[in-house]
Amino acid sequence: MLPLPYLYSTYAAISSPTLRTLSQSEFCLQAASQGTSRRPATSNPAGRIGHYIEPHPKRNYSLNYNLNVEQQFSPHFSSTVGYVGSHSIHLPFQADEMKPGSTFQVQIINGRYVFPATGGVAQDANNGPIFGLLFDGSSHYNGLLTQIKISDYKGLTAQATYTWNRCTDYGSGTQSPSTYQNSLVGLIYYDKAMRKGACDLT
Repeated sequence: MLPLPYLYSTYAAISSPTLRTLSQSEFCLQAASQGTSRRPATSNPAGRIGHYIEPHPKRNYSLNYNLNVEQQFSPHFSSTVGYVGSHSIHLPFQADEMKPGSTFQVQIINGRYVFPATGGVAQDANNGPIFGLLFDGSSHYNGLLTQIKISDYKGLTAQATYTWNRCTDYGSGTQSPSTYQNSLVGLIYYDKAMRKGACDLT
């Protein structure tokens, strides 16, 4: 499981200077600069989106395993208990904000993160948000499958099943922080313990 090329090509297409978001006034100024005046168009720093991709990402691994046990109690009655598990490491994780100013100005008070009320001081006023793609994600899946079956007992056939499963990871967002509708945007990328939670895909 190697990182897919689309993770890189998409980031390159939406990053500065390939892509720059302009306000309405900047767009008009850009259009005017194409005329006789050739005035240079100013750019809004907030519209310059940057992306950081972790260099030399480690290979993704996914281990899947299962175990089934079936017991025949009588010619008409049987039961099955099964376990399904999966563990993946080095999964891509989309970091929402990686600007130094948003990290260095955070304080830990009484074991809790305290962020500047005004957003802090920007370390680089010439650029907007910086998103990051890290390959430090991992996931665990555990599932329990049970089945009770009655076959051809006085003309009766019945079956009852129950499934329990749980999936946890360190962020389900890969190409976007909001890959799923129930995704929590803005996970603290530098604290993996706070990123751990239920998978968004379940």
